[in-house]
Amino acid sequence: MAFDAFEQNQFKQAIAYWTMMKKLIGPNDSRVPMLDRSIERAQSRLDADNKAMAIVNGAEAAGAVVKSWLHLRKLMQQANALTSNSDDFTCTRRSDAKTR
Repeated sequence: MAFDAFEQNQFKQAIAYWTMMKKLIGPNDSRVPMLDRSIERAQSRLDADNKAMAIVNGAEAAGAVVKSWLHLRKLMQQANALTSNSDDFTCTRRSDAKTR
């Protein structure tokens, strides 16, 4: 089960299985070093995945900020175009307008 979990990139589950196996066989069993290496390998892969996800999430957040800034810039350019074409441009708020 542990190896299958590892092969399916379910590293937390693989670590849990191997840790449980270590407890069942005891510290003096000859398989402990192999289990330790497997746990270390799975932990390394888990850490790499977490780091990659943090980078992706940060990039997505930065992208959202850039998109918002570009949208705001476009709106400001449109507003400036309107005000430069009309001396009477005003912005009013209706008292019965619903706020979000």
